[in-house]
Amino acid sequence: MKEISKGSDPSGNAYRATHYLAGVCSTLYMKEAMEWAAANGGITGENIKKGMYAKANWTPKGTEGVCKPSTWSATDHRSLLQLDLYRAEVKDGGEGQVGDLIAKGAIQMKLIGTVDLPRRKDWLGW
Repeated sequence: MKEISKGSDPSGNAYRATHYLAGVCSTLYMKEAMEWAAANGGITGENIKKGMYAKANWTPKGTEGVCKPSTWSATDHRSLLQLDLYRAEVKDGGEGQVGDLIAKGAIQMKLIGTVDLPRRKDWLGW
């Protein structure tokens, strides 16, 4: 992730929110599906879709521990139903830019739990 981040921040020190990391993960899932498509008939929309369905509980290469294991299928596009919940803990002196505050330890993100959502049919995920 730090190497990817250096594309817009050569120092590699920019603060990256969880939304940034989720976006990188989404892009890397698509990249691997496109690689699968290229090796299995060519890069077409249909083959990319098949590439997304080709694996179960997978993470893009090199992102283990960052990207959550995900599964897509022809009948269910909800890749994962597990959510991590974080709480920001702010110490005294917590004024300034978020990235700077995290770097100096004034803000810490604490994992407070993981929620497993049910795979309900009325939440199909299209």
